[in-house]
Amino acid sequence: MRQIRVLALWQKTTANPIDEFIQTELKLDGIQADLIRLGIEKLLHKSPVKYKFRDWDSN
Repeated sequence: MRQIRVLALWQKTTANPIDEFIQTELKLDGIQADLIRLGIEKLLHKSPVKYKFRDWDSN
């Protein structure tokens, strides 16, 4: 359920990069933000909105 909410926020956000998204949309910082970033990176592998985060996975 949380993944669905995060995906919904991604579709609406203008934040870029991921760190800005975490700070502005999720209002997190520090260790929590680091853990959320790891989770987001996992989700992005399968997400149709990964293009919004240009700095992520430039491979």
